[in-house]
Amino acid sequence: MVIAFVVSYTALTGEGARLATTLTDSLGVGLYYFNWLLVASGGNAGAHQVMYTHLWSLSIEEQFYMIWPILLVGLCATRFRKMAVLAAMGVLMAWPTIGRVILWQEGPSLDLYFRTDLRIDNLMWGALAAWLLHEGYWSRSDQVNGPLSWLGFAALVVFFGLARFDLLSNGFLYLGGYSLVGSMSAFYIAVAACRPAWPMKLLLESEWLRWVGRVSYGLYLWHIPMFKLSAKSFPEMLWLQNSAALLGTFALATASYYLIERPFLRLKDRLGPRTRRSADLQGEAA
Repeated sequence: MVIAFVVSYTALTGEGARLATTLTDSLGVGLYYFNWLLVASGGNAGAHQVMYTHLWSLSIEEQFYMIWPILLVGLCATRFRKMAVLAAMGVLMAWPTIGRVILWQEGPSLDLYFRTDLRIDNLMWGALAAWLLHEGYWSRSDQVNGPLSWLGFAALVVFFGLARFDLLSNGFLYLGGYSLVGSMSAFYIAVAACRPAWPMKLLLESEWLRWVGRVSYGLYLWHIPMFKLSAKSFPEMLWLQNSAALLGTFALATASYYLIERPFLRLKDRLGPRTRRSADLQGEAA
């Protein structure tokens, strides 16, 4: 729906050259290789459809989802299953970290931001947390989980603190910052899954935040198109730009969830395992 909206809007308001670029980018977005289109243009997002500039991350996610499960099944079929899985995770986390440092020292480039091989470690931290939880390495005892629950809350506080600063231009993220953020995020999620500290538990169980989680995918998809449109509509009024963009984003994300996503999730329930409802799983995961 986002692709259809952007293509239609560009066709009605744009020039032929911009429409051609939008169609090329739409194919990359729809088939999940858009991040490599950005790499091919030297990381120049301005050479692409500006309403798609956030969707490069979906490409990396889908490439991960297509490759990692197959690799994981193969590793689990080996004699030394646990050792093989942990070794693969270690390599897939260390390789991008080292690569970013080396390439940053050779000269800053936006390629570092969009390349799958240099960003895959952020997803591998989550895979590591899931593996440790699944294999029972994470202790559920009060003696251990008590301190860990508060460390998880501290990680969340540090995460929001770091988000206040521009860490891209000074190289912090490329020189170890992404590893720090990835590990803290995975640790926080693991703590939230096992035994969150009471401030975290209170926050995560709040109904309004759970609802935002349910519509969060739509919020992600629609926020850039809405902010770009509002900037064009109200160029001199920043407060009105932000208000209109937020209102439009939440309205479209809500409509997307109830009119499109939930019906497809119900269809998925009928076609797949009936152990738990997909809609509930989506809401809890978000």
